[in-house]
Amino acid sequence: MLKSTLFNILDKNYEKIIIYKEKLDHLGETHSDLLYTGRNRLEINTISLVLFADAVNYNKSGPNSMWALLSCVAELPPILRVLSFISDSPARSKACFSVQFNGFYGCIKCLQPGERINNRKVYPVSENVVIRSPDVYNNQVQRAIEQGTNFEGIKGFSYL
Repeated sequence: MLKSTLFNILDKNYEKIIIYKEKLDHLGETHSDLLYTGRNRLEINTISLVLFADAVNYNKSGPNSMWALLSCVAELPPILRVLSFISDSPARSKACFSVQFNGFYGCIKCLQPGERINNRKVYPVSENVVIRSPDVYNNQVQRAIEQGTNFEGIKGFSYL
């Protein structure tokens, strides 16, 4: 299944990969080859994969585990790379360049600031929750960049 999925991604994006590699070459950029210590020019048909694997055991003493295997084709332009993002909450906030769930405006999907009660972050039930639309999000990114600090929970730009 992994082989067919990877083949489909490469087949669908082959022209974009070639154009991106040519653009990098024109700008004087090269791809890093992890097998060697220096930076190397890669052949036109070479594809670099960035792999990440993580295991979770079902229980402490059993032999059963589940593995997540994630990969990225390094030659895809950044805007084309993300098909989905799977993470825990702390990783999501770092990748999305936003505050964590326990901070003010900690929800990436809405604009509920939350309250601090007895040293705990709480989000009271409200019928008037404002959803964070793409336009609102883009404005928050711009404001965060201009101010150099988080704005309504957004710290700056993220490809995600």
